[in-house]
Amino acid sequence: MEIENPKEYVDEAIIKLDAPDNYMRFGTNESLIVNISALSLKNLYEQYGYRGLFAQNLRYYVKNAKIDGNIIKSIQEQPENFWYYNNGVILICDDYVIEGDSIIVQNFSIINGGQTTKLVGETEFTQDFYIQCKIIKNKYEAVDDRLEFIANVAEASNTQKPIKDKDLIANRIEQRLLKKQLTNVGIFCHIKRGEKVNKKLYPAAWQNTTNEELEQFLLSFVYQKSGTARGSKASICGNKERYNLLFNKKYNSGLLGDLLKIKAFYKLWANQIKKTDDGSDPYKVGLVNNGMFFMTSIIGVVCKIYYRHNVIEQITNSVMSEQKLEVVAQHDIDHPIFCLDLDKKEQFFALFEYCYTKFYRPGYEFLKSFKEKYNNYSNFTKINNNYTNYVFRQIEFEYRHGIPADDVNFLNAILYTASEEDILRNESLLKKYVNVVYTDATAESDILESVSAVIKEALVAYRTKTYRLNRIKAYEVFKNVSCDRIAKFAPTTLEDLKALRCLDEAQLTLYGQDIVNIVKQYVAQ
Repeated sequence: MEIENPKEYVDEAIIKLDAPDNYMRFGTNESLIVNISALSLKNLYEQYGYRGLFAQNLRYYVKNAKIDGNIIKSIQEQPENFWYYNNGVILICDDYVIEGDSIIVQNFSIINGGQTTKLVGETEFTQDFYIQCKIIKNKYEAVDDRLEFIANVAEASNTQKPIKDKDLIANRIEQRLLKKQLTNVGIFCHIKRGEKVNKKLYPAAWQNTTNEELEQFLLSFVYQKSGTARGSKASICGNKERYNLLFNKKYNSGLLGDLLKIKAFYKLWANQIKKTDDGSDPYKVGLVNNGMFFMTSIIGVVCKIYYRHNVIEQITNSVMSEQKLEVVAQHDIDHPIFCLDLDKKEQFFALFEYCYTKFYRPGYEFLKSFKEKYNNYSNFTKINNNYTNYVFRQIEFEYRHGIPADDVNFLNAILYTASEEDILRNESLLKKYVNVVYTDATAESDILESVSAVIKEALVAYRTKTYRLNRIKAYEVFKNVSCDRIAKFAPTTLEDLKALRCLDEAQLTLYGQDIVNIVKQYVAQ
């Protein structure tokens, strides 16, 4: 119908208002702001969705799974709040007549709010609710002037800087608390785009950051995902599981400040390397220019091994590379990482040179040993597996018998000296956030092996669906050993699941109820 007999507008329709004569007029042409019934808008869509309702809009509906899902959820679950959550719709018309709680609109088209209209029109709901609507009455008589006015209003009302994932998180309580926490230690953190920093109050480069930048450094240092930090920065805020991993936790202020010092001094070091390069190291400029987050991950491993001496033993005893990385990729440092008086660039430069010479360059050279023509430094540092397979592997090799004595002396002059209280706090973080699976050989279960096998199969299917949907690693949902333990003991409540001590807090929050529901399908209550 649209192709063979297109309409430029809807000739006439009746729209219901929230209350009789409840409107606000504007301008000499008496345009309006009203609240219209969702059921009335749904009726408009069903009748005229392909017959002129969107003819004057700049585009038709463009699918966006995330935004569409949020709108549909509001329609079905919180209709009473839809007016607060939604920007509403704008339509332009030749004329209108108000009769009590109805408005008759003539020769009109929706020019903004097409996505809202389509989703309201195609979503099933029973409880009516109201949507803000701006009704613009065309102020010109001549046809050309009228068409130009419609085009200008449509363009202006649809032209804006797009909202990004990082904007959507700006008002969340954890972001406000993070900003306050950093302000208390002399660091200005931008949680909203457009915020201005007072350089007199925060003069040093490390005293000025953004929540997005902190995400990158936490993802690199703590969780060993330097490739994601560099190559997928924009997706971090939009990934619910990754966001929860990073921000639903409390980090030590000294640790956060020291991560920002890595940023500030690394940039100075990279500039010096570029200026003083004599060509003796053909890889150095390329690796350093692209390697800030690789370097941050390296320092993270060095610190984890330095503060927890059993870590290197756990790494070397692990068979799979993912298991090795899991040992390190935990939030388990609850104190600063650098000496409290460490503020000279030469000290940081020495640390960077140490990590580059001992781990970073040898890791890249190992790659070059079988990929001789590989010279893409930028791509190399955007891939997590490159860090894991080449650079992390080098750290494991160098520290396989523990940190050498000479290296310990060097690190003692740079790294923070942790007290017994600090170490205890680190251990408490492990218990709070890390999968601690107790494999008690004597523990028995009254669940039949055949039932456990079916539960395990269902859990694996759930994990596969979840990690693919959210584009995360399978072990971020739960590990194989956790899956085995759940299948063996078949917990049917969240309390029982928590008692198994095989999921961390984030996993319990995100997936716990789903897991329990799966188990219930196969266990008699």
